[in-house]
Amino acid sequence: MIQINDLEIIKNKRKILEILAMNLNDASINALVGEEKSGKSLLASTIHGLYSNYQGIIDFHNLNKRKKNSYLIVKDVLLLSDKTASDNFSFPTKEYFEAIREYSFLAGLENDLERKVSELPYSKQKLIELSIGCGINPQLLIIDDFDLCFTNQSLALVGLLLSKFKTDGGIVLLTSSLNIPEMDSSFSINNGKVVKL
Repeated sequence: MIQINDLEIIKNKRKILEILAMNLNDASINALVGEEKSGKSLLASTIHGLYSNYQGIIDFHNLNKRKKNSYLIVKDVLLLSDKTASDNFSFPTKEYFEAIREYSFLAGLENDLERKVSELPYSKQKLIELSIGCGINPQLLIIDDFDLCFTNQSLALVGLLLSKFKTDGGIVLLTSSLNIPEMDSSFSINNGKVVKL
């Protein structure tokens, strides 16, 4: 479980976001919905540890089971474009290669593993990133701008990967400007406050 309590995120000396309580349970898929520029990406970066100007508590429970707190996927492709998909699997560490490969097969990428990333369409590049994110087994997988990262055609494959990650005990947080149905928990940003729906 990840508990976020009494969190205030500050930017340019003013409070941007306030979260009184936000719990993300183990083995769950959660959504954070808000308008563009509402602070979704800032909250994702804060939870992931990239942004540190905040007050309050972000508590990753049961961390000893997993080696990494979180893995963040953003709209931009963050792969080595001149390398193959398989080469990118070894980039985090060779220890996770087989697990990442298993997720990539689930994503239907088995025929693309030896192609250079730059030769693949954006949707397959994002599926490679998702396979890596699931395969390294973080406690929390964050997909920022989920509605912009994946095409409607790839959503069924994304669902398979996220379901397996959830079954393995992982926590998923998806940020989106569009409502995402059928989540274990959903939160919304309204007037600088995160509230549970």
